[in-house]
Amino acid sequence: MNRFKASLLHLFGSVCVVLLVFLLVRLVWYPGRFFEAASGTELMLILTLVDVVLGPLVTLIIFSPAKPSLKFDLTVVVVVQVGFLMYGLWSIYSARPVYIPFDEDRFYLVTANEIDPEDMKKAKNPAFQSFPHFGPTIVGTALPDAPDMREKIKVGGMVGMGIQVLPQYYVPYGQAAASVKAAAVRARELKGEIITSDEDIARLSDYEAKKREGGRAVRFVRLVSKKVMLYVAIDEMTGAVVEIL
Repeated sequence: MNRFKASLLHLFGSVCVVLLVFLLVRLVWYPGRFFEAASGTELMLILTLVDVVLGPLVTLIIFSPAKPSLKFDLTVVVVVQVGFLMYGLWSIYSARPVYIPFDEDRFYLVTANEIDPEDMKKAKNPAFQSFPHFGPTIVGTALPDAPDMREKIKVGGMVGMGIQVLPQYYVPYGQAAASVKAAAVRARELKGEIITSDEDIARLSDYEAKKREGGRAVRFVRLVSKKVMLYVAIDEMTGAVVEIL
Protein backbone atom coordinates (compact mmCIF):
# COMPACT_ATOMS: atom_id res chain seq x y z
CA MET A 1 0.00 0.00 0.00
CA ASN A 2 1.36 3.42 -0.92
CA ARG A 3 0.88 6.67 1.01
CA PHE A 4 -2.00 7.86 -1.18
CA LYS A 5 -4.07 4.71 -0.65
CA ALA A 6 -3.30 4.81 3.09
CA SER A 7 -4.37 8.44 3.29
CA LEU A 8 -7.60 7.73 1.37
CA LEU A 9 -8.38 4.80 3.67
CA HIS A 10 -7.76 7.02 6.69
CA LEU A 11 -9.97 9.70 5.13
CA PHE A 12 -12.80 7.23 4.53
CA GLY A 13 -12.70 6.01 8.13
CA SER A 14 -12.59 9.57 9.47
CA VAL A 15 -15.54 10.66 7.32
CA CYS A 16 -17.64 7.70 8.55
CA VAL A 17 -16.91 8.52 12.20
CA VAL A 18 -17.59 12.25 11.80
CA LEU A 19 -20.81 11.48 9.91
CA LEU A 20 -22.06 9.43 12.86
CA VAL A 21 -21.11 12.29 15.20
CA PHE A 22 -22.92 14.74 12.96
CA LEU A 23 -26.12 12.68 13.06
CA LEU A 24 -25.93 12.53 16.86
CA VAL A 25 -25.37 16.27 17.12
CA ARG A 26 -27.90 17.29 14.47
CA LEU A 27 -30.74 14.98 15.45
CA VAL A 28 -30.34 14.62 19.22
CA TRP A 29 -28.37 17.46 20.85
CA TYR A 30 -29.10 20.29 18.39
CA PRO A 31 -32.40 19.34 16.72
CA GLY A 32 -34.18 21.54 14.19
CA ARG A 33 -33.11 25.17 14.03
CA PHE A 34 -31.11 24.88 17.26
CA PHE A 35 -28.17 23.66 15.18
CA GLU A 36 -27.84 27.15 13.73
CA ALA A 37 -29.03 29.09 16.78
CA ALA A 38 -26.60 27.44 19.24
CA SER A 39 -23.49 27.56 17.00
CA GLY A 40 -23.65 23.86 16.14
CA THR A 41 -22.51 24.64 12.60
CA GLU A 42 -19.27 26.30 13.75
CA LEU A 43 -18.48 23.60 16.31
CA MET A 44 -19.00 20.78 13.81
CA LEU A 45 -16.88 22.60 11.23
CA ILE A 46 -13.95 22.79 13.64
CA LEU A 47 -14.30 19.12 14.56
CA THR A 48 -14.50 18.15 10.89
CA LEU A 49 -11.42 20.16 9.93
CA VAL A 50 -9.36 18.55 12.68
CA ASP A 51 -10.49 14.95 12.28
CA VAL A 52 -11.26 14.67 8.58
CA VAL A 53 -8.54 16.90 7.15
CA LEU A 54 -5.55 16.86 9.49
CA GLY A 55 -5.55 13.11 10.31
CA PRO A 56 -5.43 11.84 6.70
CA LEU A 57 -3.02 14.65 5.79
CA VAL A 58 -0.55 13.54 8.47
CA THR A 59 -0.88 9.95 7.25
CA LEU A 60 -0.09 11.10 3.72
CA ILE A 61 3.07 12.83 4.97
CA ILE A 62 4.47 10.13 7.27
CA PHE A 63 3.40 6.93 5.50
CA SER A 64 6.21 4.87 4.07
CA PRO A 65 6.06 1.04 3.81
CA ALA A 66 9.81 0.79 4.43
CA LYS A 67 9.71 2.84 7.62
CA PRO A 68 10.51 0.64 10.67
CA SER A 69 8.41 2.74 13.05
CA LEU A 70 5.42 3.03 10.72
CA LYS A 71 2.98 1.12 12.94
CA PHE A 72 3.96 3.16 15.97
CA ASP A 73 3.68 6.44 14.06
CA LEU A 74 0.24 5.57 12.68
CA THR A 75 -0.91 4.48 16.14
CA VAL A 76 0.14 7.83 17.56
CA VAL A 77 -1.72 9.66 14.78
CA VAL A 78 -4.91 7.69 15.43
CA VAL A 79 -4.67 8.12 19.22
CA VAL A 80 -4.18 11.88 18.87
CA GLN A 81 -7.03 12.07 16.37
CA VAL A 82 -9.36 10.15 18.69
CA GLY A 83 -8.31 12.47 21.51
CA PHE A 84 -9.24 15.53 19.44
CA LEU A 85 -12.52 13.86 18.49
CA MET A 86 -13.42 13.20 22.14
CA TYR A 87 -12.49 16.74 23.13
CA GLY A 88 -14.52 18.19 20.26
CA LEU A 89 -17.46 15.95 21.08
CA TRP A 90 -17.36 16.99 24.72
CA SER A 91 -17.17 20.68 23.73
CA ILE A 92 -20.24 20.29 21.51
CA TYR A 93 -22.09 18.38 24.23
CA SER A 94 -21.21 21.01 26.85
CA ALA A 95 -22.56 23.82 24.66
CA ARG A 96 -25.78 22.04 23.64
CA PRO A 97 -29.20 23.70 24.16
CA VAL A 98 -30.78 22.40 27.36
CA TYR A 99 -33.67 24.68 28.32
CA ILE A 100 -36.07 27.12 26.67
CA PRO A 101 -37.44 29.18 29.58
CA PHE A 102 -40.21 31.74 29.17
CA ASP A 103 -39.90 35.08 30.95
CA GLU A 104 -42.25 38.07 30.61
CA ASP A 105 -42.92 38.15 26.84
CA ARG A 106 -40.29 35.89 25.27
CA PHE A 107 -38.47 32.59 25.38
CA TYR A 108 -34.70 32.22 25.74
CA LEU A 109 -32.42 29.53 24.34
CA VAL A 110 -30.14 28.46 27.19
CA THR A 111 -27.12 26.20 26.69
CA ALA A 112 -25.52 23.87 29.23
CA ASN A 113 -22.43 26.03 29.69
CA GLU A 114 -24.55 29.07 30.61
CA ILE A 115 -25.93 27.49 33.78
CA ASP A 116 -23.93 27.37 37.02
CA PRO A 117 -23.99 23.84 38.52
CA GLU A 118 -24.49 25.43 41.95
CA ASP A 119 -27.73 27.00 40.73
CA MET A 120 -28.93 23.60 39.53
CA LYS A 121 -28.44 22.18 43.01
CA LYS A 122 -30.81 24.86 44.35
CA ALA A 123 -33.69 23.72 42.13
CA LYS A 124 -36.56 22.35 44.24
CA ASN A 125 -37.99 20.42 41.32
CA PRO A 126 -35.81 17.29 40.70
CA ALA A 127 -36.50 17.62 36.97
CA PHE A 128 -34.35 20.75 36.88
CA GLN A 129 -31.44 19.42 38.94
CA SER A 130 -29.84 17.85 35.87
CA PHE A 131 -29.66 18.68 32.19
CA PRO A 132 -31.87 16.95 29.61
CA HIS A 133 -29.77 14.83 27.27
CA PHE A 134 -32.02 14.68 24.22
CA GLY A 135 -32.80 18.21 23.11
CA PRO A 136 -33.91 21.27 25.10
CA THR A 137 -36.89 21.32 27.46
CA ILE A 138 -39.42 24.17 27.35
CA VAL A 139 -40.14 25.56 30.81
CA GLY A 140 -41.73 28.51 32.56
CA THR A 141 -40.19 30.73 35.25
CA ALA A 142 -41.46 32.14 38.55
CA LEU A 143 -39.84 35.05 40.36
CA PRO A 144 -39.10 34.59 44.08
CA ASP A 145 -41.27 36.35 46.67
CA ALA A 146 -38.36 38.22 48.30
CA PRO A 147 -38.13 41.79 46.84
CA ASP A 148 -34.32 41.88 47.11
CA MET A 149 -33.97 38.66 45.10
CA ARG A 150 -36.40 39.95 42.49
CA GLU A 151 -34.30 43.10 42.08
CA LYS A 152 -31.08 41.08 41.89
CA ILE A 153 -32.52 38.89 39.15
CA LYS A 154 -33.75 41.90 37.15
CA VAL A 155 -30.30 43.53 37.37
CA GLY A 156 -28.70 40.28 36.25
CA GLY A 157 -31.06 40.16 33.29
CA MET A 158 -29.50 43.35 31.94
CA VAL A 159 -26.24 41.48 31.34
CA GLY A 160 -27.76 38.20 30.18
CA MET A 161 -27.68 36.58 33.62
CA GLY A 162 -31.36 36.85 34.46
CA ILE A 163 -33.91 34.30 35.56
CA GLN A 164 -33.52 32.35 32.30
CA VAL A 165 -30.22 30.83 33.54
CA LEU A 166 -31.43 30.09 37.08
CA PRO A 167 -33.00 26.60 37.23
CA GLN A 168 -34.10 27.15 40.85
CA TYR A 169 -36.83 29.41 39.43
CA TYR A 170 -37.96 27.11 36.63
CA VAL A 171 -41.47 25.68 36.67
CA PRO A 172 -43.13 23.12 34.37
CA TYR A 173 -44.38 24.70 31.16
CA GLY A 174 -48.00 24.02 32.04
CA GLN A 175 -47.78 26.55 34.86
CA ALA A 176 -46.69 29.24 32.40
CA ALA A 177 -48.93 28.35 29.45
CA ALA A 178 -51.50 31.04 30.30
CA SER A 179 -48.80 33.74 30.43
CA VAL A 180 -47.31 32.52 27.16
CA LYS A 181 -50.75 32.57 25.54
CA ALA A 182 -51.27 36.16 26.69
CA ALA A 183 -47.89 37.22 25.26
CA ALA A 184 -48.35 35.51 21.88
CA VAL A 185 -49.19 37.69 18.89
CA ARG A 186 -50.05 37.31 15.24
CA ALA A 187 -47.25 37.42 12.68
CA ARG A 188 -48.19 40.87 11.41
CA GLU A 189 -48.01 42.25 14.96
CA LEU A 190 -44.28 41.50 15.00
CA LYS A 191 -43.69 44.08 12.27
CA GLY A 192 -42.91 46.85 14.74
CA GLU A 193 -40.02 44.87 16.21
CA ILE A 194 -36.62 45.98 14.90
CA ILE A 195 -35.21 42.47 15.37
CA THR A 196 -37.93 40.89 13.24
CA SER A 197 -37.16 40.96 9.53
CA ASP A 198 -39.69 41.26 6.74
CA GLU A 199 -38.66 37.78 5.61
CA ASP A 200 -39.51 36.36 9.03
CA ILE A 201 -42.89 38.09 9.05
CA ALA A 202 -43.70 36.70 5.61
CA ARG A 203 -42.58 33.21 6.64
CA LEU A 204 -44.62 33.28 9.86
CA SER A 205 -47.66 34.71 8.08
CA ASP A 206 -47.59 31.83 5.59
CA TYR A 207 -47.27 29.35 8.45
CA GLU A 208 -50.15 31.01 10.32
CA ALA A 209 -52.37 30.88 7.22
CA LYS A 210 -51.64 27.18 6.59
CA LYS A 211 -52.45 26.28 10.19
CA ARG A 212 -55.67 28.31 9.99
CA GLU A 213 -56.67 26.40 6.86
CA GLY A 214 -56.10 23.21 8.80
CA GLY A 215 -58.45 24.38 11.54
CA ARG A 216 -55.85 25.48 14.09
CA ALA A 217 -55.17 29.08 15.11
CA VAL A 218 -51.60 29.87 16.15
CA ARG A 219 -49.80 32.88 17.55
CA PHE A 220 -46.09 33.57 17.99
CA VAL A 221 -43.66 34.33 20.79
CA ARG A 222 -40.04 35.32 20.15
CA LEU A 223 -37.28 32.88 21.06
CA VAL A 224 -34.05 34.78 21.74
CA SER A 225 -30.70 33.13 20.99
CA LYS A 226 -27.19 34.49 20.50
CA LYS A 227 -27.10 33.69 16.79
CA VAL A 228 -30.55 34.10 15.26
CA MET A 229 -34.07 35.07 16.27
CA LEU A 230 -36.44 32.11 16.40
CA TYR A 231 -40.17 31.99 17.03
CA VAL A 232 -42.35 29.62 19.01
CA ALA A 233 -45.73 28.88 17.46
CA ILE A 234 -48.38 28.70 20.21
CA ASP A 235 -51.86 27.23 20.03
CA GLU A 236 -54.18 30.22 20.45
CA MET A 237 -56.74 28.23 22.44
CA THR A 238 -54.56 26.22 24.84
CA GLY A 239 -51.17 27.96 24.91
CA ALA A 240 -49.50 24.66 24.01
CA VAL A 241 -46.29 24.79 21.96
CA VAL A 242 -46.96 23.77 18.36
CA GLU A 243 -43.55 24.21 16.73
CA ILE A 244 -40.33 26.19 16.86
CA LEU A 245 -39.67 28.13 13.67
